[in-house]
Amino acid sequence: MNLAALTIRNSRTSLVLYVVVMLLGVRTYLMIGRLEYPEFTIRNAQIITTYSGRTAAQVEQEVTEPIEQAVRQMQEVRQVRSTSKSNLSIVMVELQEDEFDLQPTWQRMRNKVGALHLPDGAGVPQVNDEFGDVFPYIYALVGDGYTDRELVEHGEVIRDALLEVDGVAKVEFHGEREERVFVEFSSSELASRGLSPTILASELSLQNSVASSGSVAVGVERANLLTRGEFDSIEDIQATRLSVPGDSTSILLEDLATIRHGYLEPRRDITHQNGERALGIAISMVEGGIVTEIGQRIEQALDGIRGTLPIGLEVEPVFLQPVYVDASIRSFIINLGQAFFFVALVMWLFAGWRIAVIVSVLVPSAVLMSFAFMPAFGVQLEMMSIAALIIALGLLVDNAVVVSEQVLVRLGDGSDRFTACTESIRGLSIPLLAASATTVAAFSPIALAPGSISEFTYSLFAVVTLTLMSSWLLSMTIIPLLCYALLVPLERDTWVGRALTLLYGPYERGLRRAIRLRWVFPVAILVATIVSGWGFGLVPNIFFPPNERGQFIIDFELPLGRDIEETERRVSELETWLLGPEGENVRSVSSWVGSGGPRWYLSLAPEPPNPNYAFMTVLTESSDPQVVHSVIERVNRHARRAFPDARVTAKALENGPPVGAPIQIRIYGREAPRLYACRDQIAAILSSTRGLVDVRDDWGAWVKQIAVDPDPIRAARLGLRTSDIATALKTQYQGLAATTLRVDDRAIPVVLRSREDYRDRPERLQDLPVYGSEGGFVPLAQVADVSLEFVPGSILREDTLRVMTVKAQVEGRYAIDALDEIRPRVEALVASDTWPSDCTVEFGGEQEESADAQKKIAAVLPISMAILALILIAQFNSMRRFIIIMLSIPPMLVGITPGLLITGSTFGFMTLLGIIALLGIVVNNAILLIDAINEEWRSRTLVDAVVVAARSRLRPIVMTTVTTIIGLLPLAISGGGMWSSMANAMMFGLGFATVLTLVLCPVLFSILFVDPSDRGIRPDAPVEAGREE
Repeated sequence: MNLAALTIRNSRTSLVLYVVVMLLGVRTYLMIGRLEYPEFTIRNAQIITTYSGRTAAQVEQEVTEPIEQAVRQMQEVRQVRSTSKSNLSIVMVELQEDEFDLQPTWQRMRNKVGALHLPDGAGVPQVNDEFGDVFPYIYALVGDGYTDRELVEHGEVIRDALLEVDGVAKVEFHGEREERVFVEFSSSELASRGLSPTILASELSLQNSVASSGSVAVGVERANLLTRGEFDSIEDIQATRLSVPGDSTSILLEDLATIRHGYLEPRRDITHQNGERALGIAISMVEGGIVTEIGQRIEQALDGIRGTLPIGLEVEPVFLQPVYVDASIRSFIINLGQAFFFVALVMWLFAGWRIAVIVSVLVPSAVLMSFAFMPAFGVQLEMMSIAALIIALGLLVDNAVVVSEQVLVRLGDGSDRFTACTESIRGLSIPLLAASATTVAAFSPIALAPGSISEFTYSLFAVVTLTLMSSWLLSMTIIPLLCYALLVPLERDTWVGRALTLLYGPYERGLRRAIRLRWVFPVAILVATIVSGWGFGLVPNIFFPPNERGQFIIDFELPLGRDIEETERRVSELETWLLGPEGENVRSVSSWVGSGGPRWYLSLAPEPPNPNYAFMTVLTESSDPQVVHSVIERVNRHARRAFPDARVTAKALENGPPVGAPIQIRIYGREAPRLYACRDQIAAILSSTRGLVDVRDDWGAWVKQIAVDPDPIRAARLGLRTSDIATALKTQYQGLAATTLRVDDRAIPVVLRSREDYRDRPERLQDLPVYGSEGGFVPLAQVADVSLEFVPGSILREDTLRVMTVKAQVEGRYAIDALDEIRPRVEALVASDTWPSDCTVEFGGEQEESADAQKKIAAVLPISMAILALILIAQFNSMRRFIIIMLSIPPMLVGITPGLLITGSTFGFMTLLGIIALLGIVVNNAILLIDAINEEWRSRTLVDAVVVAARSRLRPIVMTTVTTIIGLLPLAISGGGMWSSMANAMMFGLGFATVLTLVLCPVLFSILFVDPSDRGIRPDAPVEAGREE
């Protein structure tokens, strides 16, 4: 069926269908989801378990290891990593990369972990399967002079209002203080009354109760009897009467203890906004929501709330993803518009206004048609999908140019318009489809590769596929219709076209000479390819370049053992510096002390709770990458001077899946002392390497621990048990939970503890009173030995093996270059006699992630190449023609390598995608050229057919090359680190690929084929089925 004939004969119906599809594309564009970056699945969950009174080693052995063993039994699990600290176990579970329906797996994991019999004292494991949730909207509730409780009360009002907003999924608080009611007593006074903390807790629990006492008949009805004695206020607790053992009298609790409202100490986390304590409000959206629209609704809701807040209370934005989404999409749309304008201009200069109009119709039509089908392929409007439109621009233009040129040729040969249009499509439909299909096959590794990388780049493949198929369909239908309406035999070429025809003579003579010396040119190209392959090793290698926006982050970490109050004090010093005169170009600073805060950026992996850690985000006045980089450098210089005992690292946000520190060396072993010794040797190598800064490890230094070893014999003589000693210590320093006070909808724990003047004096630990079950006490020193020890502050494991990772940041050079310098030194160290035989080393960081991503692409590349080969062989029924096309691919390096080196570009994952796109263009041009040679060979000798066909393709190839290069210019100039390298590789590679197509392919054809007339075969004989020619 000839689609062109069908379209022209039914022109009105065709136009109506065309308009409907275009309107659908416009509607989809207006309603499609918008993101700054593509989404990818976070296949991680956290299992957090408390185990009070235990060292990191005890937590590892008694809690972490059983949980790891249970989780590793699940076949869906890819990796298990854990951190064991004093009193706390954190197990991080990562699923296999082919897992997408995660909830059933997480539920099975809950069941397995819940069935474990952990030791007494261990808490219930809490499975956080929402670890990957992203919060695109974060605000801070700030009010100077307002108490923590007042901030939370107003925050709850805001939360309730936000949850009513359409599209809001969840609202979380960060920096919220947990309320407590403290009952603080004097140990000596308590003992003098014959009481103990345990007795006191029991009495409070019994007094604070609500119990059903049955029911009673009231007439014909029955009424429930309810005994109410629960506490309604602190005054009720103060009025509690306690029985004194051995005495008939009682005493008021307020005469024995101080009862006050307070907060959990130490705090779990603290939020700052511009140096002030604040309540962080993190908001997530429903799946598939449009981030910009939901953001507008949230702002409208907050505008209504702001008017009701008391004076001095402000809701300030911390991070709003819609701001960056709008800026990113606006920038790329401008780039796309510029590219389209230049394409239309080049077409007008080369081929006149008629073909310029036809091409100008095809480009936006194909884009809108692809928009119409994007939702069906799960694609949203984001950085990758828009860049795919720019990449596909040259391929779109090629289809329209080829069809228009062919129609013009037939019109010039005397065909009527209908015949010229329909016969052109009859001859071009299969070659153009094959060319588009081979480009799709070249991009298919993106879709076939497993893992987050393919998810991150999937929209690139999907949009290129949709756009190319839309272009082909439009080229078979609407473009012939436009050619039928607009094109006439060309009487006078444009001045650029006439200038281009001047090249025909020199090109034809040069090509004939190359064919006569047919081995010289391929050998020269081979040598150039080998040299370029060697030179490609000089191109700096990265995984993904850093994000370029007016924002950066700071990791702030004090030595292990520092409390959260000290961390907050030191963070406040840095905030003051940043917001002062020295912090030039800084607009705002947000800090999360004690944790990594909410995940507001998909590539961020928030740190687990840690009192000596803080995470900071800084917004700059300018989004100029150079300005942001200068601020980052200034912060790092200041931090090294002002905080010599801390690890303070300011850095740009990452693009793509999270990597962490660019240099990572993992040391596996069993014994902690040996791991620390190995760490020192590795750290020495890193510290002496140029450009490496902030060398550290993830275990931290040895920390102090006060060990209390009960003596069972001495304790038994005094009627005490080990549990009595543990209760005494807990009451003294942590507090003993007694009961709960309910106020409105809040349940506030009531905690017993000794008075502060005694509690915070560790030198009096040996005098700590230990109470027996019958009252009375003895000093701790009589029943236990107290000693000071040094132990690892944290123990990390990976797949049940202990692992310590030595990390470093890179300044002034590329990570891959630094790693190339480090690797032989580390390998020599590991091979030496001083290295423990039971310790092994692995290299991680940016190089590992990059190699892993490229390995995944390489693993599926044979499938893609097989698909490409099948398409080409099916198209030509010829192995030799397939070989010619494949041999034209490697020499692309001759253009790519100098282009990357000249422009100072890097080779990363995005550059790799650009090279794949370039491969598609080269194959596309080669297919059409070989198809033209086949047509010409029917009536000419081999050499004449090759030369005439190549000359006929000179103009279209040069036109599409120029338009594609110009279309990529905006991306190369203003695309930033993420896109400029890819655009440069494509531009320089495409420039040389033009030579490959116009010279190398004809020469290879003349080498691999012999003129049929020389073998007694008719020159016009077609290739027979089953026989290659």
